[in-house]
Amino acid sequence: MSTSEFQELWDAEMREATAEGFVVETDDQAAWCLAKLAQAQAAIARRAEECRVVLARLERVKAHDAQDERTIERMTAFLRGYWVQLVAAGKVTGKHYDLHNGRLSVRRQETRWIRDDDALLKSLEGRYTKIRAEVDWAELKKAIVPLTDQPFSDCLLVETGEVLAGLRVQRPPTEHFSATPSVE
Repeated sequence: MSTSEFQELWDAEMREATAEGFVVETDDQAAWCLAKLAQAQAAIARRAEECRVVLARLERVKAHDAQDERTIERMTAFLRGYWVQLVAAGKVTGKHYDLHNGRLSVRRQETRWIRDDDALLKSLEGRYTKIRAEVDWAELKKAIVPLTDQPFSDCLLVETGEVLAGLRVQRPPTEHFSATPSVE
């Protein structure tokens, strides 16, 4: 009988014995338990090492990603400066400027309204609301102005001069600059 056949037979016997309440009674059984213990510890150590290697690789990838993000930010800032020069020189006639390997462009950022409709309904007291006790947003938007020029601001109802609870405005920068390389 070969060693592997013996091991398989022994493993089968031990599975049966385990099901019946295995107890170590001989040196061979103790040796088998020690071998199984060593196998399990080696498997755990091997998987731990594999995880350590994968985690180390992931950290290297994250470091490269961070470096690439800084490069993207820096290059975009350089190109934004170039865009300003182009606009000042009158070389840009629209919202974009084409280069042989990409495009520089700007687009207006949309204002984002941060609403708490319940508080807004209470402060409007039936004005600018729909039948279902909802804010008539289309009409209200025409009747309000931001209180300040800050990026986040409360809103003022023009007709009454009242600051509305439950409504703030978030203003992005007036333009969003982007640089898009050509994909070849």
